[in-house]
Amino acid sequence: MRLPSPVLALSACIGAHIALASASAGTSSYYDIFYNVRYNQQPGQNPTLQTHDVIARIVFTDPDQASEASVIRPDNQTFPIAPIPGSGNAWFYGPIAYPSASSMLSVWSGGTYQYSVSGGTLGTQTAPLINPAVPLWTSTVPSINNLQTLQGIAPDQEITIDFDGFAPTPGAEFNLVFLTVSDLFVSSGPVVSFVDFSTTTSFTIPPSTLDPERTYEIVLFYSSRNSTANAGLNGASATVGWDRVVRASFTTGLPSSASGCNPADIACDTGDPLISNPGCTNSPLGPNEGDYNCFFSAEGFFFQAGQGPGAVGSFCDIACDNGEPLSLTPGCTNNGVNEGDYNCFFNNLFLPCV
Repeated sequence: MRLPSPVLALSACIGAHIALASASAGTSSYYDIFYNVRYNQQPGQNPTLQTHDVIARIVFTDPDQASEASVIRPDNQTFPIAPIPGSGNAWFYGPIAYPSASSMLSVWSGGTYQYSVSGGTLGTQTAPLINPAVPLWTSTVPSINNLQTLQGIAPDQEITIDFDGFAPTPGAEFNLVFLTVSDLFVSSGPVVSFVDFSTTTSFTIPPSTLDPERTYEIVLFYSSRNSTANAGLNGASATVGWDRVVRASFTTGLPSSASGCNPADIACDTGDPLISNPGCTNSPLGPNEGDYNCFFSAEGFFFQAGQGPGAVGSFCDIACDNGEPLSLTPGCTNNGVNEGDYNCFFNNLFLPCV
């Protein structure tokens, strides 16, 4: 599997923080520090803990406001904050990863942090950020409840992402759910993004927002935050955030309009997959020789069966693992092209349109 570049991965990591924190942005700029606990989730599984990291940031409203910036920890160690390509006017230090929450908090402890800027229209300034001694993460681990169902979903229908909300964290001033959906291999930023209160439990993507047969990454934040208005830097707000973040992915299938008249009707009469030849001649009587030839073509069943979960949404992926048609059993277990698809194809090959 081809992996996204480090720059793309970093952009996805920090870009979500940009969109979320803007709700408390000051009139001139804002600055903040985030303590992140990160998870990955695979279809049909619970999220697994990956790492912990810290991000310190200043977001300017004008690129000329500074040419240098830094964050000074309570132990008086100074760390440069610098612009990241593609992040607009946001400057970052981090993310710096740690194996555990305790190891992260032992270094980036509670106390007063100082954010310093110079060399721009803001002049030389230092502004405080007060970090509570006790972390305020929610105890709820974010999880995509219907991740399995999303695999191979037709993008021309509404796509709803389900998750659990979380109870407000005592001591936090505001608690938010934030979600982005991005094409995993395109660096243009999220296709859709969403922010709401912590009690929210779903988000619906309008039909045809996503493209067919593309892999999309969901990033879901459960964020507890404290913010001080007019903290410094000409009226900027200062925010401390404790985020639990899960990343998961799904691959869209074919549009509903590219589906045949029964599960085995996967091809034009010429044997070309329906998805590659919209509007082609396709018998209204049911599957025929074209569908048989397509199923056993060089890029058909045996090729796709060797791709494992990577074949989810391909033209031979017509059934759940137990052989039930995907169109009749949404949310079933589907690990790609396998015996279930083979059985489903032959169970429907000689049947008429339904």
